[in-house]
Amino acid sequence: MRDMLKGQPDLNWQLTTVIQSGSIVAAEWTWTSTYTGDSPSGPQVARRISGRGASVAVIENGRIKRFTDYYDVGSYFPTTGSGH
Repeated sequence: MRDMLKGQPDLNWQLTTVIQSGSIVAAEWTWTSTYTGDSPSGPQVARRISGRGASVAVIENGRIKRFTDYYDVGSYFPTTGSGH
């Protein structure tokens, strides 16, 4: 995580929606940054990226039992002419 953050010094992660029902918490979020590092489309230097994702947590006895993120990393790095 530290290495990932080094390549995105202006990372902005924002929760847009949070829903809780019983022991389940779901959150929708956005991620924007200026990214330097490897990507699905090759190495990047100071490329502006943004995307959306969702996280789901299961809470048991006041502790996180399971935490899962869902997002399409490829959508953060669209290639020219891909329709994104």
